[in-house]
Amino acid sequence: MMKLDSLRLDEAATIRLRTLKRRTGIETRNVLCRWALCISLAEESIPRANSVGDKKELDISWDIFAGKMASIYRGLLVERCKNEGLEITQSNLNYVFSQHVHRGIGYLVSNNSVKNISGLIELAA
Repeated sequence: MMKLDSLRLDEAATIRLRTLKRRTGIETRNVLCRWALCISLAEESIPRANSVGDKKELDISWDIFAGKMASIYRGLLVERCKNEGLEITQSNLNYVFSQHVHRGIGYLVSNNSVKNISGLIELAA
């Protein structure tokens, strides 16, 4: 089974994560990134190909990001690759992973209802 690479967040995503940490009180970036991934994957549209900046500010290892749920997150990414017409390769899985987390962070920070943990839960309902 292919293991995914670290999540490399660009400067804009890192700044947005700081904002989300302040708003929600959730201190761990990997938890916020998990929310971001799921929010983005719930959208049927494909993230813009150039939605991730060039300058990388923060790395989160796959093991830290996924934790005990690694097989579930990997399965979600495999399904998304299939839905987007992409071959299941390590490169494509990493690409889809990065694109969706970045887009999801943008969604979360721009959503006015995400002012606390309750706001995140309301999004999931």
